[in-house]
Amino acid sequence: MTLIRTLIGFVILLFLGISEPLSAQEPPHPPTNGHGNQGNQPPGGGARIGDGVAILVAFALAYSYRKIRQKRKAQEANPIEVENE
Repeated sequence: MTLIRTLIGFVILLFLGISEPLSAQEPPHPPTNGHGNQGNQPPGGGARIGDGVAILVAFALAYSYRKIRQKRKAQEANPIEVENE
C-alpha cells in the first residue's frame, strides 16, 4: 500500500512538473495600422493551461479515490453480494 501511494505521488508530481511550463499559443503580431482606441494595444491571449490541467487531474484523482473507497466499504459490508455484480 505504501509503494502504491509513493508511486501515485511521484506520478502526480512528475505530471505537474511537466505541465506547469505549458502555455497556450503566443498572441499574434498587431496589425500594421494599429487597433484599439489609443493606438496599438496588445491583443489578449497567451493564457496558461497548466493550472487548469492540474485542477482537472486533482478532481479526477479525488473522484476515483472516493469510488474506490465506496467499493471497498461495500465489499466489507456484503462480500458475497459485491463479488456477484
